[in-house]
Amino acid sequence: TFVARIRACLGAYRQLRRLDPWCVQSSALDFLLVAFLTSSPAGGFIYDLQDVRGWMRWWCVRPFVRSLLSRTRLIVVTSPRFESEFLRRYNLISSPLSVLCIPNPVDRVRFLEYRPRPVDREIVIGYIGTFRGPTAIRALADGVAQARQRGIPAKGLFAGTGPDLQLVRDLCAGCDYLRYDGPFNQSHDLARLYGQVNIVYAVYNNTENNRIHWACRL
Repeated sequence: TFVARIRACLGAYRQLRRLDPWCVQSSALDFLLVAFLTSSPAGGFIYDLQDVRGWMRWWCVRPFVRSLLSRTRLIVVTSPRFESEFLRRYNLISSPLSVLCIPNPVDRVRFLEYRPRPVDREIVIGYIGTFRGPTAIRALADGVAQARQRGIPAKGLFAGTGPDLQLVRDLCAGCDYLRYDGPFNQSHDLARLYGQVNIVYAVYNNTENNRIHWACRL
């Protein structure tokens, strides 16, 4: 909430005054603004762009964002497309500003124990990750139900959490062909979960923000 964010910024202000850091790295623009107003670290400021914020594209906000980012020494992104399709496209940064790309794919060691699920009598479709988008979630549940009505032994597996977790719980409650496996630990559970499904279900709303994410993450 807004109040919680203000409290967090005040906490960051107090920590910066107490620590007097050599360098400040932030993934949030409001914290970056607090750092600008509080300290002048010798190592400068680093902005870690972990996600695309839709409001950063608003024409009335862009000058403010551009001004903030111009004071950073470095911007870190996880894909070159975050620079070309977001920062440069919307003129949020100037040409001399340094952008460092550090990809963050899932560590392959997490899949060393992965074994594909055999194609047997049942077909399991898995929604693994963050639950968002009621339309997409219901589409999976309805699709599994329709497949079963046509004699296809399909089942749905949900694993994770997110804004629409309650919808997932409600759909799976008392349903023998939909199962919620609970939240998972990416360091230990990915191989097990993906080994339980035949088809991975990944659906996103067709918005500009998501199109930027697709180019960055897929």
